Amino acid sequence: MTHDHPEATEAENGYDRLSRWYQSLERMLFGSALTRARYQLLDRLPQADRLLVFGDGDGRLTREISRRRPDCSMVSVDLSSEMLRLQRQRLSGGGGHGSIELIHADVRSINLDPKDFDGIVLVFFLDCFRRAELEELLPLWLATVKSGGFVYFVDFIMPEAGWRAVRGRFMLSLMHCFFRWQTGLENRRLVDFTELFKTLRLECMVEHVSSHGLIRSAIYRVS
Repeated sequence: MTHDHPEATEAENGYDRLSRWYQSLERMLFGSALTRARYQLLDRLPQADRLLVFGDGDGRLTREISRRRPDCSMVSVDLSSEMLRLQRQRLSGGGGHGSIELIHADVRSINLDPKDFDGIVLVFFLDCFRRAELEELLPLWLATVKSGGFVYFVDFIMPEAGWRAVRGRFMLSLMHCFFRWQTGLENRRLVDFTELFKTLRLECMVEHVSSHGLIRSAIYRVS
């Protein structure tokens, strides 16, 4: 792995340290809400023979996709070698027949073949990036997806008003502060992903908002 971005080493070391505690921290802050959101629309994903997964961390989602889509092959990319070790452990029990390739790399500099995948999975991943980064990187990542393919997106959103908005600001501020401390996360505010996806002409096929308006799961069609 090459670190074209200086902050990548700090982030990798941070996620390596957090890897064994990641699921426990998630449950402490959000209970089972993130797990439910990850799996919310899996059964509604279009048919896919080959999927690209970015930043699945400890591999819970990759294993679940493999269980539900046993003939689908996947490429899972993560910055953290320790997270990939956990993915390998989870996947070693089997459950699917499709191949799963684990790649240790920085997604900001990885080279992948164009139109090589039926879909890309971006689950609790894009919130790590600033708007300017995503404007540059998302078109490159989407170029790996075949025309008519899809994006499976799950991430935080900001509730519009009332106590939900107050709760959302508090939870997201706490989360960003913690990951900035542990991993050097540079992003300090949540990107408006819905608006950003519109600029990329992604068509929302189905969506589900959960956790009192804090989390959005959606499937987008790539033109």
